[in-house]
Amino acid sequence: MNKIAWVVPSLKTGLGKYTKSVIKKLKKFFHLDIFVGESRFKLDDFSGYQTIIYNFSNTRESTSLYLAIRKYPGIAILHDRTYHHFFAYYYLEYLNNQKLYYQILNQLYGEKIAKYAKIKNNSGISIWETEECLKFPMRELIYPYTTAIIVHSKSYEEVIKSEYDGEVTYLPLPFSDISISNNFQNFIDVNQEKIKLFSYGFLSENRMIEEILKLIGEIPELKKRIIYFIAGSIHDAYLNKIKLVISNYKLDKIVKLLGFLSDEELYKYISISDICINLRKYNTEGASWSLLEQMFFGKAVVVFDNEFYSEFPDNVLVKIKKFEDLADKLLEIINNPSITISIGNMAKSYVVANFNPERYCQEFIKFLNNTCVNREKKKLLYNFMKNIVESTSFLSPKIEKRFFYELSNSILEIFYRES
Repeated sequence: MNKIAWVVPSLKTGLGKYTKSVIKKLKKFFHLDIFVGESRFKLDDFSGYQTIIYNFSNTRESTSLYLAIRKYPGIAILHDRTYHHFFAYYYLEYLNNQKLYYQILNQLYGEKIAKYAKIKNNSGISIWETEECLKFPMRELIYPYTTAIIVHSKSYEEVIKSEYDGEVTYLPLPFSDISISNNFQNFIDVNQEKIKLFSYGFLSENRMIEEILKLIGEIPELKKRIIYFIAGSIHDAYLNKIKLVISNYKLDKIVKLLGFLSDEELYKYISISDICINLRKYNTEGASWSLLEQMFFGKAVVVFDNEFYSEFPDNVLVKIKKFEDLADKLLEIINNPSITISIGNMAKSYVVANFNPERYCQEFIKFLNNTCVNREKKKLLYNFMKNIVESTSFLSPKIEKRFFYELSNSILEIFYRES
């Protein structure tokens, strides 16, 4: 049985839920061990594994993965579209080498960008905390150590294929069933006539909570007809901004700041909500576990019509092109609440049909087999060419070496183009 190491930065985020969903199915086919980055595993723990799967997130916990993949190359699952936040931590804090960080930016994107980043960072506006992290993703630093790459978005697959010469494949996120209690509906005393909105996650400014609150405060009909639950960890500075908006618009009776919730508490709030708002000013995720979670609960979810979200049919989500469209969508829904039920039903059916772990498992096994076959073919071809060159005694050693590499690389290039 193929021995696989499955490496994740942490089990406390959506990656943890994803891992539990995957492992349950894959363990039927492989000897599979889980390694968690924040637990500080030893690099040489991977020496006995035939296949290593690295699940990279754009967080400092990916440091252990990056150190490991440089010593033991493997398949990388890129869960984010940018890794600038991680590499900024890696160079500036872990290595404590600011000079090297800017040298790397220079090598990847040119001297002009490196100087620009230095000016911005020194001004107190870190470029990895802005939309510019997508322009300078630094994911290129992972490519040299990968034997193949997996992503969970078709649009992201095309992006990676334009940058990376090796094998790349799209596999849909494997979303497993969540046990939903039937007594959720009455767990909290709220006005059942009001439309209940819910946003959750790590609440940075990118989540647009401040803008959503201002929109609600400025439209009397929304202010009168909705209640808005907000959950998740949040930095104090942004929390103070949100509280100020709530105070200025007198929203304290209709906005509930819940803080961090356990999964059980989270599922309760999703269950009683009518609409989930899942917006980003800019989208750094390769895919969205929270979106699938909300759809599985049969909820109408408001999203921007871009990237991963654009890959869903229009009838299973509430898509908007720009933030200014949100007011009209919400007003349309509160005047015809049955819309949320029909969209939610279609959303759940779509997730169950297209993001189930069985399908993921089948595609994963197929991809792994192809990857192993291609890797063995490459080794055989390399050895074949080496034997031919070594048997050609009339070539001088210097010419022989150049001839071998030029010829073998040409044949390998043709092989990969045709395979």
